[in-house]
Amino acid sequence: MPIGRVSRTLVPAGLILLTSIVGAGVSGTQVAGAAGGSPLATITGTAQITGAPSGWQNAGFYVQACPASLPFLDGCKGGRTAAPKSSPGHYALRVTAGTWKVGLYYYTEHGQIINNTPVGITVSAGQEVKMDLAVAYVIAAADGRVRLTGAPKDFNAKAYMGVQGCPAGKTGCSGGTEAYEDILPGQPYSIDLSPGSWTIYAYYRQYGTNQTFTRKRVEITATAGRTVDVNLSIAYQGL
Repeated sequence: MPIGRVSRTLVPAGLILLTSIVGAGVSGTQVAGAAGGSPLATITGTAQITGAPSGWQNAGFYVQACPASLPFLDGCKGGRTAAPKSSPGHYALRVTAGTWKVGLYYYTEHGQIINNTPVGITVSAGQEVKMDLAVAYVIAAADGRVRLTGAPKDFNAKAYMGVQGCPAGKTGCSGGTEAYEDILPGQPYSIDLSPGSWTIYAYYRQYGTNQTFTRKRVEITATAGRTVDVNLSIAYQGL
């Protein structure tokens, strides 16, 4: 089972991704004040989350540029990150000349990362590139409440809970996804899953260890645009 935030690339229906170059062709234009050629290029534009319901708020919204030789991940080595103040919002990234993967992602309420498919782009020193990005809001595949029975009163000080999603029939899977932030005994959860058959279950883990306690698994079918109500329970098994 992975520890920490889990990233999953989505390409939902209705994803908008608009890319344009300032100036003719790929060469773009010189950045103002970059006489003789600046060692940096600028990637700038508008970023937005599309299709979100009224009143919904993300838990973090970022534009990320990663070197083309590396996977597109938040916090990629040598990457650059911009945080638009709103959706839609303006962003600007200053990067070195070369080829980059540029994409957009946001955090859901319970710690998952939803990102679009990054775009590869090559920039020259002093060039300014305009790239408008969008990622579609994704409806949770499952939600409900997590119930923990028999736990001591100081449980929350010693351990945390989460909900794990794995391909059907598997548990503790590599490359699965999980929702864990702000999930306490008796609290609601929501988890996003790509369409298909999944196993979901509640777990808890002691702070500072990799030992994970699980119990009953629930098999569900995730359908795009539909949320299944699934309450999950787990009995306390010690730490």
